[in-house]
Amino acid sequence: MALRLGDGGVTLSSVATWVILEERAISDGSLLRTIDVSTLATAPGFGLSGTATSEGYLSLAGNGSFVVFAGYRAPLGTTGISATASATIPRCIARVDVAGNLDTSTIVTDAFSGSNFRGVATNDGMGYWAAGGNSGVRYIVHNSTGASAPVFVDSTNNRAVSVFDGQLYASTSGTTGLDGGTQIFSLGALPQSTAPLTSLPGVDVTSPNAFVLFDATPAVMGADTLYVADTASAANGGVRKYTYNGLTWSLAWRANTFVPAGGGANTTSACSHVAAASVAGDIVVLCTAGDSSANRIVKYVDVGGTSTTAPVGAVLVTAPVNTSYRGVATSPR
Repeated sequence: MALRLGDGGVTLSSVATWVILEERAISDGSLLRTIDVSTLATAPGFGLSGTATSEGYLSLAGNGSFVVFAGYRAPLGTTGISATASATIPRCIARVDVAGNLDTSTIVTDAFSGSNFRGVATNDGMGYWAAGGNSGVRYIVHNSTGASAPVFVDSTNNRAVSVFDGQLYASTSGTTGLDGGTQIFSLGALPQSTAPLTSLPGVDVTSPNAFVLFDATPAVMGADTLYVADTASAANGGVRKYTYNGLTWSLAWRANTFVPAGGGANTTSACSHVAAASVAGDIVVLCTAGDSSANRIVKYVDVGGTSTTAPVGAVLVTAPVNTSYRGVATSPR
């Protein structure tokens, strides 16, 4: 699935912007169905900033039953959604199941106030861990009407959160507090109310945003492969792959080159969102390359899931003019 912003009719801006989910074939990018989130959402509406590239992160539930993402409960066109207090413009969690049913009943009014609401993760759709530009990582009960509980409050500028194999992980581009800078860290086993931060040893990303963990090596228990979207400059960003040997993580490759649709010279680009899926023995990695209007979803194939050579990507799909892709995730099942 991919989250697309804009209806194509107006130039993207920082106002509350139309949100559409597209389910596409991972083989060739062909469109399978669309879910019009902003039309189906509970009143007064649901939108994201059309220009805040760190927003719109999609996360597959730990049990695979849902895709979840963060947004704002406001009518389309509302200005200053991220800069406005959450008590005035509530932060809203969207949940989509395998049948395409949308739930936007869960709201947050006591956190992420005056800042971006970026990432949400869940294990089973009954509770959520959320992150944003402030407020650390918070826990929100499904269908709650505003209250959240602190999980980790010492990191600033958190980006994405993810549940994998019963563990909670988050990324930060913060430069203050215990996070010590840009990194991916673990908050331990579920459930938790407050948790210590444990950075993943050996993972050093210039500007991390979305990420996905994978269990690709039977010899290592739990997560052993990490794909991170690095939002650094085109030349230095891209998708970074790290592998874990049971003691430390090591950089296997960084991929930021792809062949444009229709051919031509290879293009380099940073990456803001990433997803991965096992396909016929390989791991197919999707990333959102470029963040302006008419950006692209690029497909990389990590052969056997164990390659140490950066693959060259191919454009899977390009967003129409006046629209932009943000998060990508494997579909719920």
